[in-house]
Amino acid sequence: MSEAPHRGYALYFFFLLAVLAMSTLFSCWGNDLEHRFSKGLEFLYDNHYEDAESHFLMFAREMARSDNPDAKHWQAKALFQIGRIDHLYLDQPHRAVSQLRKALKLYPKAAFAFDARKEIADIFYDRLMDYRTSAMEYERLVHDFSEHKGIDTYQYRVAQSYFLVRDFDQARTEARLLLSKWPDSRSAQEARLLIANSYYLQNRLSDAIKAHRDLLDSNPDIPIRARSLFELGICYQDLGEKQKAEEAFIAALKDHPRPDLVQMQLAALRERIKNEDQATKPLAYSTEPAVSSSSQKAKTSIKRTKNTHDTASASPKVKKTDTKKNSSSSKIVNRSKNSSESAKEKPGKVEDKTASKTPAPPPKPAAAKQEKKASTKPDKKAEKQKPQTPVDSKPETGHSKQAQ
Repeated sequence: MSEAPHRGYALYFFFLLAVLAMSTLFSCWGNDLEHRFSKGLEFLYDNHYEDAESHFLMFAREMARSDNPDAKHWQAKALFQIGRIDHLYLDQPHRAVSQLRKALKLYPKAAFAFDARKEIADIFYDRLMDYRTSAMEYERLVHDFSEHKGIDTYQYRVAQSYFLVRDFDQARTEARLLLSKWPDSRSAQEARLLIANSYYLQNRLSDAIKAHRDLLDSNPDIPIRARSLFELGICYQDLGEKQKAEEAFIAALKDHPRPDLVQMQLAALRERIKNEDQATKPLAYSTEPAVSSSSQKAKTSIKRTKNTHDTASASPKVKKTDTKKNSSSSKIVNRSKNSSESAKEKPGKVEDKTASKTPAPPPKPAAAKQEKKASTKPDKKAEKQKPQTPVDSKPETGHSKQAQ
């Protein structure tokens, strides 16, 4: 009877030793896995990214063949690290997405699950620029981790992704969902600005102005307020309300993150206002050179007409003087003829006539020369006509004979 209790104690002691041995074995094996995993992190911290990737790949394959219940956990952790290395250091976004999705499939409730889901969405948004897929990934992230701190930021990313693919109606829907769930967050202010900008891109300027006014009335942060004022000024400018646009630009200039952009827009608006004001004024100043040139042309044309009129009026005067000279010369010739004839018949009377008349003024030298020429020419004709007297008498004899 006394041997049975001793046997029981021995079995119990043996079982306790076995448990301790197994625990120490598993602890040693677990410590070994953790040591091997940290070895890959050392490669990563030393900037040996390819060595770190290859180390984690070998570790994940080994864990896939292991029967240990914690093997999947270590495998998922290794795949997550591989995905991060491919994304951040080796510029392999597609391969990174594949590895991260494998990690989530193996261990969806892991501590790194949120970071893995966020990493996938960021890759599609920032690296691949596949905004449709990024919207779906951010929606999944918000759905699976709705209570996570700062999840409103990723709800805004959903709205922003739809905005970038110009699905403005869906973008406004997601933005209003954010406003309903997190109305006091900073992302809510960004969502209001996104709603206003979506209206502007659809050329719904009145709705855009109303959305900006609602945002400004909600007392947003200073940078958001400055951005909204700048966008509001652009809306007023497109509507033709230049005074309101200028006021909005001036209000936005102080706190806008890009003051150079605001200054450039304000300068362009003021230049446009100046040009329109000049266009509405009379055109006296702007066309002054043209008027002066035309007046000069008119003056030159008047001078030309005066010159032509002077030349035209001068030529008849010359003709008149010539005719006067000719008439005077002809009068002198006639007088010389009459004086010669009267001298032949009554020389005494001619002297009396010439003496009784007043002497004419002395002619000009040119006229005197012409008078001399004219006075000599009749003498020659007279001399020529003297021997022709018998010739002139022949017709008279002929006429007389015919008459007889």
